[in-house]
Amino acid sequence: MKKLLNVYSSLKKDRSLFSLSFLIEFAWNLLLIELLDRLMAYSAQSDLCLFSKTSVLFCIGAVIFVLLVFSDQYFFRKLKGVGELKLQEYTYGCFLKNLSSVQCQKAGDLVSAVNRNTEVISQWMSTGVVNTILQTFLLLAYLLILLLHNAVVTMITVFIIIVIFLLSKLYAQKEAAYTAEKQTRYSEINSKLLDTLNNRNLIYALNNEAFFSNKLKTFHDQISQSVLVPLSRYTALRNAMLTFMINTLPVIVLVSTILLAKLGKATGSDAITMMLIAQKLNGPIILLTDLIADQKKASEMYAKSKSLYTEKADEHRGNLMQDFEEMRVEIHEFQYTDCSDKILVGLQFQFKRGDLVLIKAASGKGKTTLIELMSRLIPADGLCGSIKYNNQLISNFDLKDYHCRVLLVERTPALIDGTLYENLVLGDIFYPEWIEEIIHVCVLQDFIQGRDQSYQIQGDGSNISGGERQRIGLARMLLRRPEIILLDEVTSALDSKTKSVLVNRLLTFAQKYNMTIIAVSHDDSFDAHCTQLIHL
Repeated sequence: MKKLLNVYSSLKKDRSLFSLSFLIEFAWNLLLIELLDRLMAYSAQSDLCLFSKTSVLFCIGAVIFVLLVFSDQYFFRKLKGVGELKLQEYTYGCFLKNLSSVQCQKAGDLVSAVNRNTEVISQWMSTGVVNTILQTFLLLAYLLILLLHNAVVTMITVFIIIVIFLLSKLYAQKEAAYTAEKQTRYSEINSKLLDTLNNRNLIYALNNEAFFSNKLKTFHDQISQSVLVPLSRYTALRNAMLTFMINTLPVIVLVSTILLAKLGKATGSDAITMMLIAQKLNGPIILLTDLIADQKKASEMYAKSKSLYTEKADEHRGNLMQDFEEMRVEIHEFQYTDCSDKILVGLQFQFKRGDLVLIKAASGKGKTTLIELMSRLIPADGLCGSIKYNNQLISNFDLKDYHCRVLLVERTPALIDGTLYENLVLGDIFYPEWIEEIIHVCVLQDFIQGRDQSYQIQGDGSNISGGERQRIGLARMLLRRPEIILLDEVTSALDSKTKSVLVNRLLTFAQKYNMTIIAVSHDDSFDAHCTQLIHL
């Protein structure tokens, strides 16, 4: 977790304020204990004058102590909250940088890594370390005060604390392992819930909610027996041990001191004072045992999320690209790692700048896989063959540079919650005339005229048609003016009239900017215009 230390470098001021308020609170607490000790002494002496004055001081001190506790808790909560947000921001940034290394992971796992895992890791990284130092100091300070009163009672107390910490460490290891397993299973639940949401129309149409509900219930039962029951057992053991300590440690100290007083090795006032100090020991002991568990859990969560923070730098470095002239595709076969079937067997073709290559095949023959390989959006681990850009392997080029020149338009493009303009530019800056031209090419004038400019498109596309979604996705990529644009069924949701207008305008646009088009299509939209037809 050392890699994450820089994330929290800006929190030094908050850590310092938390530490300072904590130490002032501790010192003030000692003052209150001293005042309480005096009150007991004055009461025993029946000195009403000093007892009254000390009582006033004690009440004022108690009010100030409450304010110090508020200050301590405020800085602690702020440090914890800000730290969690910073780690989430950093994790999300790493996720975006390493998209190629995480694209095969399930959506539920990624959501869990960015949200729940960062919460556990940040709890330790932002407040856990500094809190461990402060609580250890507090524990040692109280033990020192206890030692000044009586060494024998202190030794008994230290022995009990050591036993508690050893058991706590054992239970914490078990808790951390089962907590990590719980997070893994909850990630799977997230994936199942996302699948259910994606299938909501099917569920509604077939009225089979019970099927999906029973599947999730069965999975929940498995988690309960294999993870939650043992996790609850070890958590209960640790809590029971701490509860026992809270209730018995002050009593043990009190009884031990009274026995020593009987032997003439302590006084009656020592018994009360040392019991109060023993009660104060409960706080740091409980927190330190919790912090031991937090550290174990954070380590387990980091181990599961570690790949997110390791940038695949080799994929972003390579040869600089020249203007596109020719691409050669020579594939003997391709096989996904989790599938035994081989596709794209014996495929060979080439094309030059300005060509329009049309790819046709039956479903399952690998049309989408082919253009995803050409656009470097899926790993080429299962590829036997080569794809060359200007006679160089596409894997040799800088990935960002490659995606400036080669872009894929998906059949169902992603959207964000925002306006049409925001969905097109995605934070980039373009000339207004470029945007106007693209809106015309992709037949989006009706979309603009029929809605207000501030119209908010839903990220799931629920408030626009499938055809509008496809045209927005196409416009977004054309706006970047790539040298090669790969189209995956981008007109499948359009009516025949809009499809004809769009294709004609697209061809004119491609000719104007000397753009190469690779189109996958089931219909005849591009048949009359292609320079090469590939049947898979």
